[in-house]
Amino acid sequence: MRPERNQGRLLVKRLVKVVDHPLFERAIYGVIGVNVVVLFLQIVPSIVAEWGEWLHFADRVILWIFVVDIALRLTAYGPRRFVGDGWNWFDVIIVGVGFVPAAGGSSGLRALRALRLFRLLRVVPEFRQIIEAIALALTQLRAVFALCLFFHGVFALMATLAFQHHLPEQFGSYGRSMYTLFLIATLNVDVMEMAWEKDHLGAWLVFPGFILTVPVVLLAMVVGILGNALAAGRDDELRELREHNRHLEGLLEEKTESSVDS
Repeated sequence: MRPERNQGRLLVKRLVKVVDHPLFERAIYGVIGVNVVVLFLQIVPSIVAEWGEWLHFADRVILWIFVVDIALRLTAYGPRRFVGDGWNWFDVIIVGVGFVPAAGGSSGLRALRALRLFRLLRVVPEFRQIIEAIALALTQLRAVFALCLFFHGVFALMATLAFQHHLPEQFGSYGRSMYTLFLIATLNVDVMEMAWEKDHLGAWLVFPGFILTVPVVLLAMVVGILGNALAAGRDDELRELREHNRHLEGLLEEKTESSVDS
């Protein structure tokens, strides 16, 4: 039993080295890059007419390469560590969606294959840091969005009172005012020009305050929160890297001890 356990441990250690090796990561980058090219070629009718079968075959091969990648990481890290990493769940869902078109009969499900490109969020360090920062900042961002929604509602009430009779299509009701102010937040100036022509004072009272309060403040607060979260994420990443290095050192010590005992 002991030799079998030792062989299993050696296999797992070798798999960890393979999965964590930079060449393995670069190979996955390359496969994702090929996947991007294949998916874009599949929307060109002239290419699909001539090479459609080969593109479909390449698409399935790439999908199974991703499955093997997940299986190797699951075996190397073990179920507990694999499940504990949210990015692994992300990969399983994204890759699993690739099998939905094969199981369903709707051709519209082919669009789900494009979701595989979201794997770039995991493998590109810059993208990964931003996503992790957003996840860390969600609690604070909820409060920011709630505050902005409050300001949005107040200015929507002001706009309804000021322009309800002048511009009923845009501000005839509270709901329409909310929607119109949302368009104005994207700097849609047409509505502001119409409101300016109808009521100069009302336009001065509503729109400058709204634009300075909601979009600008929202952007400034989101950037600040995400900046802090990015800094915290880098600290967490450094701690994880140190823990990973200690784990590898422990594995090396075990291997050295086992070779000495043998």
